[in-house]
Amino acid sequence: MALINHLGEELPDRWLYPQQPETDAMPAPYTVVPAEALQGLERLPPDARPAGVLLRPEQSADLIALLLDELDVVVVLFEKFRDGRGFTIAHALRNKHRFMGDVRAIGHLLPDQLPLLRQCGFTSIVTPAEHPPARWRNGNAAQDQSVQAKPLLQRLMNNRSSDHGA
Repeated sequence: MALINHLGEELPDRWLYPQQPETDAMPAPYTVVPAEALQGLERLPPDARPAGVLLRPEQSADLIALLLDELDVVVVLFEKFRDGRGFTIAHALRNKHRFMGDVRAIGHLLPDQLPLLRQCGFTSIVTPAEHPPARWRNGNAAQDQSVQAKPLLQRLMNNRSSDHGA
């Protein structure tokens, strides 16, 4: 797995992503902890910075809202390709909570999702092993200007009218 920015460029990654994150683990510098580990905290320990947290698809950005000013990265997990809840989480972090740090996607992602990831507020992606950084860069230029996310109803209506128009 490699880290890329929202443009598909590879970056060095200093962060640790525990395979089996412990919910009682205290934040440590450059370690991503599950959101549950931060519950009940009003402030992060001073020696925990830079600090990162992992949000699962079923969790809300509201869960970590009080600590957002102290977090450097929020990692949003995509457990399945077809699960769009991670996009909603990123959108809430940026627009509702005004989080200015790194919003990072991790998990089951496809290179053709890069424009939508960027549009929802993601600034970095931990690429899956089956989709190395070169695949994200190659698809980025072609899709960058041509793909615009539209509301589902609008996309469905456009598809339906084009099916009946011919």
